[in-house]
Amino acid sequence: MRRVPVTTVVRKALVLATVLAGGLVAACAEATLDAVDATATIRERRSRRFERAALVKPRMEADAGLDPYLAPLLYLERNDDAGAVDQSDRDVPGTVSADRAGRLMVDVSQPAVYFADTLAEIGERPLRQITFVWFRQADDDADSQAQGLRVTFDEVQQPALIEVFADASGARVVFVSERLEAQAAEVYGAAGPEQSYAVERPGEGTVVVAGTFGVGPIASGPIAYLPRDGVEVSQVHCRCEPSQVGDIDVTIDYELLPLGVLNGLWPRSDGSPSARDGWGPPDAAMTRLRVLWTER
Repeated sequence: MRRVPVTTVVRKALVLATVLAGGLVAACAEATLDAVDATATIRERRSRRFERAALVKPRMEADAGLDPYLAPLLYLERNDDAGAVDQSDRDVPGTVSADRAGRLMVDVSQPAVYFADTLAEIGERPLRQITFVWFRQADDDADSQAQGLRVTFDEVQQPALIEVFADASGARVVFVSERLEAQAAEVYGAAGPEQSYAVERPGEGTVVVAGTFGVGPIASGPIAYLPRDGVEVSQVHCRCEPSQVGDIDVTIDYELLPLGVLNGLWPRSDGSPSARDGWGPPDAAMTRLRVLWTER
């Protein structure tokens, strides 16, 4: 199996040196429209159905220090034409290592998802957060990329907020539990005219609530959908909810590995693109939402 270098998504920054008053208004209007379009696209793709998919799941017999049932199931969309070269073969999350020159490499022949299980201080509440990161092999003419989910559990140890590591739109994409949405509606009031969800904070455009997910009788890892035409996560939901996949034509087991084994490799401490943290601080998304946990 061929190994390829790994870097993470690099977002370009646009710097405006001088803008006339009229131009500034136009630029702001265009930015607002772009944000609205991005939000609509993020929400619309949730309903996308995969006709064929590969199911990538944790090895249940492994002892990595985390209950495998809390780890994510990944659906990798596959080509409808069974005879075609399948992009999802490149999208299998691989094991990361470094060559003699210190370059990061991903080996998709050894599937793996990395995790960190921590206790985060959110407001005055200690809440469990489990971070999952995986690395994919990209096309020959593109960089490989990291993707992942950060799951915050509520006071009853059920998944409540799931943050996506990276999205091509540049938005911070989150999914919230139906319980968290109901709590926000009860405490802060129902969604207003500028909101689709009660948990959204009016006027806050950097976080996109892609949708809600159900909660099962026991805590479980999320199901994430990875379209074949990009690295975005199109949908996240509970294992207790109906699948959006027609046929599963291959099942792949991955190893759960502690994120700490990548210390010095990823995130990089040398200022390189892979040093970027797509999530930010533990409460980065929550402070931009109407979440009771952040109240002191």
